[in-house]
This record gives sequence, structure tokens and C-alpha cells, in this order.
Amino acid sequence: MWGGSCCIFFFSLFVSFAATRSFLFGASSSPTGAPHRVVASDMSSQLATNVSPPSASQALDFLRVVGKLKTLKRTGWVNNKVALPESVADHMYRMAMCSFLITDPALDRTRLMKLAVVHDLAEALVGDIVPHDERYTKELKRTLEEDAIRSIAGDLGHEGISAEIMSLWLEYEDQSTPEARVVKDFDKFEMILQADEYERSQPGQNLEDFFQSTANAFQHPQVREWDAELRKQRDAK
Repeated sequence: MWGGSCCIFFFSLFVSFAATRSFLFGASSSPTGAPHRVVASDMSSQLATNVSPPSASQALDFLRVVGKLKTLKRTGWVNNKVALPESVADHMYRMAMCSFLITDPALDRTRLMKLAVVHDLAEALVGDIVPHDERYTKELKRTLEEDAIRSIAGDLGHEGISAEIMSLWLEYEDQSTPEARVVKDFDKFEMILQADEYERSQPGQNLEDFFQSTANAFQHPQVREWDAELRKQRDAK
């Protein structure tokens, strides 16, 4: 039983060298000349070409980069001068925990969790760039973050793991799967839940803008229910 599960795990985790080149060095082309990009769902159908783990040195380097997210404060809270603003890692952790609550059989909960913990990984190198920051266009933000995630993933020196991280990040950014769209819901909902907690714990703090910007913005029925309940509780306090 364990052996079969282990084989399936490694079969799903690693991808071919050709797929890795597509993610780390850019999209390849189909026979028709159209751009082609493999998403995370394709990975289970591809065999690993490198089953050796990253070296201990590479693993530590990667984890140190990830660790930067533990101290990187979320820009939105800093700009609103909340006391003790949460970190990016704090935000992603509760997003990942949201995955446990989803009961939709059409969704892969493990995939939801992976997307949640990867989606802001690039911020370890470029910082938390908020959409209304006039210094960055949407295109520039995407370019900076994509370059950062390619660097983080590529430095692992492991074809399969690097490709999986890159694939998950692109899947989220492109909103190309139902899971990616649900995790986008998590991203917005966790933000307003945190806003509500700041308002409750810090007298005089008004974060109404966050609630206005996310009004009617949720797609999945369960997350819409969470949103409605949160707003009801906020109005009643």
C-alpha cells in the first residue's frame, strides 16, 4: 500500500526535462506555432528525469528565500498604518487552511493548498507590490514577479520540483483552472477577514476600502457564504 502511494507521489511530483525547459526558459510552441504551456495538472502524466533531491545546500538556500516571507509585511496594512501588520507568510498560511473547508468534489484540495503557498512566493525577492502602486504597471509587476519565481525555482537545481513550483505559480497568475480561481477567492477573503480582525482589535481603525473593493467579487459558493457571514458580523458589531 505504502509502496504504491509512494510511486504515485513521485510520478506526480516530477516532470520531464522538456517540460522544465518550457517553464524555466519560456513557453514552447505547438506544431501549429501557437504558444503552449504545461499546467500543473499535466504533470502526473510525465515521467521524472531526475529523482535525486536538491542538495542540502540548495535546500537551505531555497528555505532561506521562503523564510523572507515570514518578515515581509503586507503592504496594504503598512500603508493603512495598522499596528503589528501581518506578514506575507501569515496571509498564505491562512489561505492554505481555507482549503480544508472546501467540500466541492470537483476540486483538488491538495492542489488548492499548493497554489496557496506558492502564489506569493515571488514576493520574497520583489516585495509585496500592491495593484494601486503607481510605480508599477500591471505588465511590469507580472514581469518582475515571473522573473523572480523563475529564479527561485531554477536555483533549486531539480527539474521536477522547479517545474512544479513554476507551473503552480503560472496556473494561479493565469487563473487557468477552477482551483486557481478558488485560491483567488481565498486571497481576497483572507484579506477582508484580516481587515475585520484589525478593526476589532484596534479601536478607530477603519478598513472599509478593503470591503468595498471585494464586494460581490467571490466566485465559489462556499466562499460567497463566508463573505456574507463576515459582512453580517461586521455590520452587527
